[in-house]
Amino acid sequence: MSWDLMELVSTLTCVEKWVCVNVIGLLREENTVPFMVRYRKELINHMDADAVRDVQLIYEDLCSLAKKTQSVVQTLKKDGTLTTELEQNLKSCRSADELDHVYAPYKKGSKLTKARRAKALGLEAAASALMDAPHTLDLRGWVKPGTEGLSTIEEVSTGVEHILADMIAKDPETLTYMRTLCERRNVTIQSSVSKAALKEKEQKPVDAFKKPGAPQNKSKDIDKFHLYVDFTANIQRIQPHQVARHTRLRLLPSFCTSFLK
Repeated sequence: MSWDLMELVSTLTCVEKWVCVNVIGLLREENTVPFMVRYRKELINHMDADAVRDVQLIYEDLCSLAKKTQSVVQTLKKDGTLTTELEQNLKSCRSADELDHVYAPYKKGSKLTKARRAKALGLEAAASALMDAPHTLDLRGWVKPGTEGLSTIEEVSTGVEHILADMIAKDPETLTYMRTLCERRNVTIQSSVSKAALKEKEQKPVDAFKKPGAPQNKSKDIDKFHLYVDFTANIQRIQPHQVARHTRLRLLPSFCTSFLK
């Protein structure tokens, strides 16, 4: 892994590193938590049992994460999809959720992501050039008429955007920053019906009378996702199925979703 085990345990538990080293050393010697609290007070800086168990749990989680990461790396290496950058991103993960996020697009059976499709078209070099010298890149040089995904400058630009978004979404420092930001601030997710959809819904009775059988379009989406017409939730408390719904809502023109802090 790209992180130091003891340092990360110390960071995640807010316990001094030397104390974590002693606690983990005592655990490896098969000492119980009650024994440490009662007879090894100086070694564990007089921590109580709950604090010692927190260190133990974090330590065990990180050990499991390291094993899972190694398994994922070996799997990707066997599949021929492991790159130096991907391996570095995997080994920088500090939680199982973070590892799953980075690994998900490369699992067998997963759909080819937009970023991977753009890379397959050769646009990764353009994205890297844009990061290094944003004011000198001319996307017109990447246009190939007749090639899907490269036939226009708009398609090239979209492909480069997908690659950049993928790079940002998998960057360990960005993930850590976003996680810290969400923990320290009151961030909420909101969804509401777009003005265009509301207008269409209001006109639906008249239009339906004039044109029987006409598609309801946005009105159908509003009826289907009526629970999210005026929805607000703190991201610390939002449920997994609600996250999935909002991911779907972002693709619908009838809804607007946003994050507020």
